Amino acid sequence: MRKLKVAEVKTVRDKLAAKQGYKCPLCGGSLKQKDPVLDHCHDTGSIRAVLCRNCNGMEGKIRTAAIRSASTAGMIDWLENLATYWRHYEQNPRPLMYPTHKTEAEKRVARNKKARTVRAKAKKESE
Repeated sequence: MRKLKVAEVKTVRDKLAAKQGYKCPLCGGSLKQKDPVLDHCHDTGSIRAVLCRNCNGMEGKIRTAAIRSASTAGMIDWLENLATYWRHYEQNPRPLMYPTHKTEAEKRVARNKKARTVRAKAKKESE
């Protein structure tokens, strides 16, 4: 494995982005309109792909959280278990809702109420 020189990073990033069709492999967004990042493994230093800056940051945060959480399972196994868990409950939701969760309709009612209060206050101040 050859270690890149700092001056080579932009060239390698641009070539990899072109090979990827200028698409972030995680979110599918365009790398042309974003500030792309040359992603690498922090354990081995191996370059993986070009990601958009947001996905690169999230990948690092998720990796850190998975390492902390994966007490008995390895990090990748834990992440796969998490994805399986989410898929299962997305396809098989329980008929119960957490007490403080707000539905979209409840959020809309709260926004409208807040807007009415702001308008009323502004009207009162202008009188």
